[in-house]
Amino acid sequence: MKKFLSFALALMLCMALTPPAAANDTLTAGEYSTVSCSWRFTAAIDTEGVLWTWGSNEYGMLGTGSEIANTATPVRVMDNVVSVVCGYEHVAAIRSDGSLWVWGNNRFGQLGNDGAGNAGKAPANYQTVPVKIMEDVAMVDCGLSYTAALKTDGSLWTWGNISGGVLGNGFTWNDNRGSAACQTVPVKIMEDVALIRCGSTHMAAIKTDGSLWTWGKNDSGQLGNGGIYNQEIKQPYPLPPSKQQTLPVKIMDRVADVWCMDDFMVIQRLDGTIWCCGQEYDSPFNDILREGTNVPVKTTMRNIASFGNLSYLTEDGTLWMWGFPVGQTTPVKVLDHVAGVSYSTNGHGHYMAVRDDNTLWGWGYNEEGQLALTQVQAWQEQRTPVKVRDGIAVSGAAPTPSVPTVAGFSDVYETDYYADAVSWAKEKGVTGGTSATTFSPDHTVTRAEAVTFLWRAAGSPQPASAVSPFADVTDSGAYYYSAVLWAAEQGITGGVGNGQFGLSAALSYDQILTMLQRAAGEATSGGDWSAAAVSWAAENGLTNGLDFTAKDSCPRSDVVYCLWKQLA
Repeated sequence: MKKFLSFALALMLCMALTPPAAANDTLTAGEYSTVSCSWRFTAAIDTEGVLWTWGSNEYGMLGTGSEIANTATPVRVMDNVVSVVCGYEHVAAIRSDGSLWVWGNNRFGQLGNDGAGNAGKAPANYQTVPVKIMEDVAMVDCGLSYTAALKTDGSLWTWGNISGGVLGNGFTWNDNRGSAACQTVPVKIMEDVALIRCGSTHMAAIKTDGSLWTWGKNDSGQLGNGGIYNQEIKQPYPLPPSKQQTLPVKIMDRVADVWCMDDFMVIQRLDGTIWCCGQEYDSPFNDILREGTNVPVKTTMRNIASFGNLSYLTEDGTLWMWGFPVGQTTPVKVLDHVAGVSYSTNGHGHYMAVRDDNTLWGWGYNEEGQLALTQVQAWQEQRTPVKVRDGIAVSGAAPTPSVPTVAGFSDVYETDYYADAVSWAKEKGVTGGTSATTFSPDHTVTRAEAVTFLWRAAGSPQPASAVSPFADVTDSGAYYYSAVLWAAEQGITGGVGNGQFGLSAALSYDQILTMLQRAAGEATSGGDWSAAAVSWAAENGLTNGLDFTAKDSCPRSDVVYCLWKQLA
């Protein structure tokens, strides 16, 4: 298949929802795709809005109506185009008026025109010139043999091959094209969608509230839903049954972007952290994906512009690659000043990158002229990027999904499980955040901060004595001084030993839970205080929904969450 990154056009900014991205292309959230490549062919939009194609024309993918088999010379297809996406053997394009046009192979109904075509013979017919499918389209994406469109009202529509449950319509269809069950006209899947991504046989959507939803084939845990599926399809021996989720399921909140690979998925959250799920043996996440995971796991990577086949693009426009065609096992820098990159695989891998000077660069296989390089013979590989064309469109980046924030903090969203706790903490004066506009939910909490939060939640009572029992608590003007003395007098904490309170030590989960247990007058004497506190918190609902171990550092989000559950 292929992937592509481009950037949003100003037209999208007038939409009520976040501008969406092109499907099966590696895009940042809410973007149009100006270049896309797939199985031995390429499509690109120039700065005048003219769409050009080149490479293989086996099923009319070039969209010219001509009978040419292939060409390394770009051919003009249509004008006023703002986005183009290539499936395996079909193409979809959005024009500036919001109309969606498709052409190419229609064997599985992936064109959405009820299986029609002007060439070939049903059910293996195809369309050699663009045909209009629908109006008011904000974004389109293509999978292996299916298509997905996001309309300006936020509704998501899919059509094509239902294999793997990838259409998200409950595995229903309206046509058997030969032996393949297909949906040959668009069907509505869900509403309030801001961005869509198509993998070969699974799909993801980010809704306007920042929630991530997935569906389709789930054999490798690529949906990130814990391996859940609602359908199992037998496969030829000795293959195991295929696990499929045929309806959308919610995965997580606060998601800014997502990229669907064949057997794994990469997620970027609003805080810039990168998560992954599924299984893959050649990626920057080998420590996670080689063993496989059916739930998203946080990686060490942060803040990327896009992720694609054997590649990723950083926010500064640097393209990194590994494997084919660079021949490296770890990511190496391939090109800089890159605005977007598209790739194809399926044994005919080639790449196209648009740089910020509107030049188009290509590398990889060229057997059908897909690189637009007449000097590179069909049997040769172009292993390094070479400029193939000038004047290719690059548009500006769009905002990520707009999720309402709470309590005046730009980093706490309504969909966060701790949102109500943060609002309560600010209202009660427990904490005003780390700045006027940030709460910093992931920041570590010190013991001094934690006992101060608890003291403030109790109404800031004055301690009976002004003399500190701890050698490291001597500054009577410090924000934590009265809080520490009060907590010691109430038996809430006795410090960390050797006459020390441990002011700057990171607070662990069992420590905050023990403080709350003792403040409630329910502490037990003797035995394992850590296990007792964790058990008490679970019985009283303080830690419902939290994923932690007792000795983990407890972040600000979970400290105020536990305080709120106990004291609000």
